[in-house]
Amino acid sequence: MEQLKVLNLASCTDLLESPTFSSFPNLEMLILERCARLVHLDPSVGGLKKLLCLNLKSCTELNKLPAELGALKALKDLRDSKELETLCASNCLSLSFLPHSIEHLTSLSILSVDNSKIAKLPDGVGELVKLRCLSLRNCRWIQELPESIGRLGSSLEELDISGTGISELPDSFGNLQRLRVLKMDYCFISVFPSFIWHLRSLEEIHASSCRNLEGEIPGDIRELINVRVLRLRHSAISSLPPEIKHLSKLETLDVLHCDMLNELPALPSGLVNVHLSPELKEKLSNR
Repeated sequence: MEQLKVLNLASCTDLLESPTFSSFPNLEMLILERCARLVHLDPSVGGLKKLLCLNLKSCTELNKLPAELGALKALKDLRDSKELETLCASNCLSLSFLPHSIEHLTSLSILSVDNSKIAKLPDGVGELVKLRCLSLRNCRWIQELPESIGRLGSSLEELDISGTGISELPDSFGNLQRLRVLKMDYCFISVFPSFIWHLRSLEEIHASSCRNLEGEIPGDIRELINVRVLRLRHSAISSLPPEIKHLSKLETLDVLHCDMLNELPALPSGLVNVHLSPELKEKLSNR
């Protein structure tokens, strides 16, 4: 069993505790997805120095991760060593916190804890210098992002905070210069912070059903030269700026059910998908 690289225990619905992993030193992928009664992940998982992917998706009774997870960082002097790259704990409905030792997973590129009870990200998330994708979708207890998230400016490309309790983005958010996709549907954001318009790598902004989001979208939106998708459906924004016509790469604009929006400026000629209220459609067609 020492040469085993993949251990797939998916849908072992009677599994209450994971096995010990000391007999699998070369394991690269551990799949415990849909082990719905799993309540204990053995601390020996920290000894899997070659583990690349840990899949805990839909382990609905698992309420904590062992602190030993932080040991899944290969020693610097080991050649050909591999480190954990993907940690998926989506739909772990009982999971209430991430261990602070997560900061040691410096090769982690994907972290997904959707639909969990986690209330706070540890400050150490800023140490995950290779993190490309962070998904907190429907983590309703999370009220804020740590300032340390700004330290991910050279790596983070996708962030999903949809369905969280977040109402404000930290100032350090402006450092995320590689961010391409921002999903914040069903959040409590009331205004776009000024620094968001200077994240020039942004290609998609999803802010549908942010019912507290109101007022004018500023002319600084012209700085988002790479944006392809802008979704503001079911928000209370009241105007789009004339500068929006300069967004030459914009393909999708969704302002359906934006009831405070009564006028539209000239729009980019390259738009492929436009979602408007019937009233705005009529005004647009009469030009």
